[in-house]
Amino acid sequence: KSIQILELTRGNNPATHFVYKQLGILFEQTKQYDTAVSMYEQALSLEPASSEIHNNLGKLHARLNRYQQAIEHFQKALDSKPSLSEPHLNLADIYLKQPNDKQKAVYHLRAWLAQAPQDKRAAKIRKTIEQIQRGNEK
Repeated sequence: KSIQILELTRGNNPATHFVYKQLGILFEQTKQYDTAVSMYEQALSLEPASSEIHNNLGKLHARLNRYQQAIEHFQKALDSKPSLSEPHLNLADIYLKQPNDKQKAVYHLRAWLAQAPQDKRAAKIRKTIEQIQRGNEK
């Protein structure tokens, strides 16, 4: 029902990036991933500097194992709004999955910690950094 309402709104005002972003979220929630990508891309065509849309699209690409595309969108999110913390965590997650990118993961984990030191996930992030560093010493 929400998708139908938003699609009607889109038809009345095709220039609003908000509607495309919301459609992207809804299509993603209903596991219609290709359509969600398309909606996010439409939103970006109208609002190319939106850090939120870049982060959402990056998460979706990561979910679909399209890591290079995900990295590009997370980086664009940070370029648009350097104070964001979540793209750092998302980048770290991707780099932790790559065998030779652990130092990139540490960089982004530290950047995330610098912006969100009181977050409930901070202790776990610190432990992850320590484990990576211990692994590099061996």
